[in-house]
Amino acid sequence: MNLNVTAMGKNLAMDGRAVFGTAQKPKKNTSAINGTTSQAINRTQKNIERTKKDVQQLQEISNLIGRKITFSVDERLNDVIIKVVDPNTNKVIKEIPSEEIQNLKIHIKETFGFLVDELR
Repeated sequence: MNLNVTAMGKNLAMDGRAVFGTAQKPKKNTSAINGTTSQAINRTQKNIERTKKDVQQLQEISNLIGRKITFSVDERLNDVIIKVVDPNTNKVIKEIPSEEIQNLKIHIKETFGFLVDELR
């Protein structure tokens, strides 16, 4: 009677997970996670710089056509708000998203937060 050990069986026996039927958790490679995190931070910083340059170019173009465009981030919504303003009167001509939609989003977030708190 010949006993053949398959490659998979041999690997399981050699790495210690199959010894005496006990399973051992593989070690985590935290260096790969830390590398990925730092790469993501670098990409985010580059995207922020690129976005700031793009916003400046858009504002310069808007000045040429006689309209002022402002970009801001609403911290309650964590969303970008765009306003088209008449430079002579500083009156808002258009707001994207509209003020009504912004208020609706805030209300939905607050309601959802209350629901989550009630479920806990």
